[in-house]
Amino acid sequence: ADGSNQRLQLQNGDIDVALGIGQRDIADLKKTDGVTVVSAASNEQVAIQMSVTTAPFDDVNVRKALAYAVPYEQIIANVYGGDARPTRSLVPLDMPGYDESGYPFTYDVEKAKAALGGKAISSELVFETDNATQQQIAVLVRSEARKAGIELKLTPLDPATLAGRRQQKNIPLQLTSGQLWVN
Repeated sequence: ADGSNQRLQLQNGDIDVALGIGQRDIADLKKTDGVTVVSAASNEQVAIQMSVTTAPFDDVNVRKALAYAVPYEQIIANVYGGDARPTRSLVPLDMPGYDESGYPFTYDVEKAKAALGGKAISSELVFETDNATQQQIAVLVRSEARKAGIELKLTPLDPATLAGRRQQKNIPLQLTSGQLWVN
């Protein structure tokens, strides 16, 4: 069953274990008598992927501007209820070889504006239609990027259309979710 149904079944005592419940439901369940919420780090990674061969992201300064415009801590607090960690390496967190030195970016609108050099850009940010987490992230990123001069058109796509666009390689910017490799 979907997360909402699992939550109700859990609250009613119809099931003993529920997986895949959304952050808002988890926050509510933490306050529910008779329910224990157990959480552990997962190997899921959510990322913003960009085509570095497609304008405007073929310009390194635009890529830097977007990296500074992403509200990393706000996403962790508001989308994940504090239950996530930022990663700054292609190697997964807690793995040998993880090194943050290659990703020096933190949320800083002024640095984002400086990287753009006063010019305004626009692009499309694609995400999965039925993915509430990606939608929340997209809305936050659009809001903060706009402050830096980056206008993002949010485009939710169903799985078939998303797969087709990926195959055609015509997505300039997209939110992705996936499982990281582990030892």
